[in-house]
Amino acid sequence: MASRWTCPACDRQFGRRNQSHQCDPVVSYDQWFVDRPAHWQPIADRVIDHLESLGDIVVDAAAVGLLVKRRFTFVEMRPVRSDLRLSMIHPHPIDDPRIVRRVQLSANRTAHFVDLNHEGAVDQQLLDWLTESFLVAAS
Repeated sequence: MASRWTCPACDRQFGRRNQSHQCDPVVSYDQWFVDRPAHWQPIADRVIDHLESLGDIVVDAAAVGLLVKRRFTFVEMRPVRSDLRLSMIHPHPIDDPRIVRRVQLSANRTAHFVDLNHEGAVDQQLLDWLTESFLVAAS
């Protein structure tokens, strides 16, 4: 993984020195799930385990959610009602009913959002999308 800069105020890692961000101190991965719905951790574990099987990642467990990084943040899981809303970056739009929101970030990057409310929602299709997102963040 490329060299990373650590913010001295919040101890979060970033791809660029002095990268603009909102200082949001991180906690341990397991600590992030304390006082949150019990079904969230198995969902997040499946996502993180898959991404770790592909290569090096950094996971920041911040107040806003779980932020997964390589050269940049390419996957996030944030609380939305009783779900974890997963967002992932792709080089092209994905047209699928599971996508609850899509944001065009640039000509070659689209953020896709999927609501996850049970471990089974992390199926092979989602894992394939996550793999593609991982490859985008590695290039």
